[in-house]
Amino acid sequence: STLKINLKLADIAKRVASATSGRRRVELAMQALNLLSNIEERDSVQYNTLLNVLAKASPAFIYGKMAAEWADDILSEMKSLHDQQVRANAEWYEQKLSPDSQPEAVSGGPPLVRVKPNVRSYVTVMDAYSRVGMTAAAQRVEELLEELDDRYAVNYDVALEPNLFVFNMVIKAWANATNSSRFGRESFG
Repeated sequence: STLKINLKLADIAKRVASATSGRRRVELAMQALNLLSNIEERDSVQYNTLLNVLAKASPAFIYGKMAAEWADDILSEMKSLHDQQVRANAEWYEQKLSPDSQPEAVSGGPPLVRVKPNVRSYVTVMDAYSRVGMTAAAQRVEELLEELDDRYAVNYDVALEPNLFVFNMVIKAWANATNSSRFGRESFG
């Protein structure tokens, strides 16, 4: 079932990228959000594909919120879920190594870490913001770069290493930024 869902999301991502109408991109983004909301065991592929759909739909509003803000919220959800899964995995290993370990408590194997934000996750959210064309959006892109750099510096995880795409998104965001508020708001939050 995970593969079927991933294929459905990939199809939506393909269709949103080629959609010529903003209204169609919003409809597809809504489908992708609804599809992910019905999945109990989510994984990184599903999250990253949804982020891609939201970036392609940006700067549109979806359910009353900008696509970039949805993408930012999804990234936060990914980080939180990843932290929970890593903790559960570490606790399983601690219990297994404990001299008081009960065999039935660890018999099912360690809990999987199915979600992990990576540099692609960040770049895609940055892409969503770069399409907004506001100074506040460009500032958020810079904040995401700093956050990514900080997360990378914790243990030098190559999956979080800032790359050329990250810096190109910062440039793109500032190149698209204007001082006027395109959507009637100067900041996010």
